[in-house]
Amino acid sequence: MKKTLFIITLLCFLFGNILFAQHNNSQLPGSINAAGDAPDASAMLDVQSTTKGVLIPRMTSAQRTAIASPATGLLLFDTDTGGFWFYDGAAWTDLSAGTGADADWTETANGIYHNTGNVSVNTTTIDNNSNLYVTRPLGDYGPDKTAIYGYRTGYANAIDSGGTSASYTGIDAAIKGFSNWGNAFSAAVAGHSYLDYTNSAAILGGQRAGNIFGALGFRDSTQIWAGYFDGDVRFRPESVYAPELYLDIERRYINQGEFGQWHQLYVIPSGRNVNAPDYDYYYLGDDNNHFDGLYCNAVNPENNLFINGSTIVSGANELAVGTAIPSMKFHVKQDIANRGIRTEHHTTSDYWDTGVGLNSKNYKFYYNNVTKADIQSADGAYTQTSDRSLKNNIEYLDNILSGVLRLKPAKYNYIDATSSRKSHGFIAQEVEAVFPEIVRRNEDGTRALAYDDFAILSIKAIQEQQEIIEQQARDNEKLSEKVETMEKELAEIKAMLERK
Repeated sequence: MKKTLFIITLLCFLFGNILFAQHNNSQLPGSINAAGDAPDASAMLDVQSTTKGVLIPRMTSAQRTAIASPATGLLLFDTDTGGFWFYDGAAWTDLSAGTGADADWTETANGIYHNTGNVSVNTTTIDNNSNLYVTRPLGDYGPDKTAIYGYRTGYANAIDSGGTSASYTGIDAAIKGFSNWGNAFSAAVAGHSYLDYTNSAAILGGQRAGNIFGALGFRDSTQIWAGYFDGDVRFRPESVYAPELYLDIERRYINQGEFGQWHQLYVIPSGRNVNAPDYDYYYLGDDNNHFDGLYCNAVNPENNLFINGSTIVSGANELAVGTAIPSMKFHVKQDIANRGIRTEHHTTSDYWDTGVGLNSKNYKFYYNNVTKADIQSADGAYTQTSDRSLKNNIEYLDNILSGVLRLKPAKYNYIDATSSRKSHGFIAQEVEAVFPEIVRRNEDGTRALAYDDFAILSIKAIQEQQEIIEQQARDNEKLSEKVETMEKELAEIKAMLERK
């Protein structure tokens, strides 16, 4: 548009000079038309016609370049190049070729191009970091409103309607992004959204019907997802075009009663009849009971499942952690000293650790990282931690023999026992009346006994009994001495009587 206005202005100037040269008494502004209409108020010269145009000087390129001291703004038509030329004060410029000072676009056989700066659409802001910067006007939003819209045509079921390969040069797409090499956080296509409304997405793609789609950065009615796929998602090895397995993830929106939605993970061997009742599959969720869990069914398991290279489920139904060669149904190989298995409370940070000792090879028990007991590797003896440095408030037992004598050992059957064989022990309530420290309370309110403590009570009772025995021995010795003295005295009395 700027080029056209410029040309018209120059033409008007040229014609004004011509008219003035031919009619020295002509007054400007003026008009040239068949009806004798006055010129437009904004024009110095108003030329009107519906059947004819305006001709300016025509010459060859040689004639043009031979003009001596051309004036700035001089305009003519070059018959050799077939275009309008003007002198910009320093050189001749071809207006028709689009190479003027205001001509930023170049036309070729395949289209037009612009390579001297960045382009903005719908905004006066030039983003120096973007070759093409497109915005929608404020308030112009709603269904089917986009900043950039891409559409490609083609024929259904036609081979030549699709791409030629999965490479960046072979994909046939409405909008395609490619980044050659790059650095941290470089991307071919990037999407950003506030994700502040239900069913909003940063990047969204799907099939024509719109009932199956995939999104990266998606908000549903309850939360934000890093990735969300409604339909089948399959993964194949990069270098294998006919893999044995593929990953098929299905999420069903089905009313499953109190268990809510049912989420499944299927792994199905390629080529197997998925309708057969014995096909190999692995999925999360129980098809019959609708219970969230892990269910595995494999008719002919051949390979192991490796998770991070350290967790293995073998075809022989063996589970291993820390080793690729399980030798038992459940095999754990320690990766740090003394610890193999940890069991942690569901709400607090309290935990138990068990494992094989680093040097002693004893089987060790830890509570919150404090050693509690060992099973000795040499003889299987169960030992509890008893070092003085780990104890306080020490009180030595005294006078417990009478209490021990009050204990009533019994034999009995447990109500839930599967055998009629009787067990030997004590009744916790009876022991609690004599030695309450030995009785423990279970979480369900029932009582339990620390039977190891009875050994301590027995030793103390034996010690007290031994003191009684030793005291009796000392008393007997004194009695023996008295009897011996009395026997001597009797013997002396008897001898005196016999002499008389």
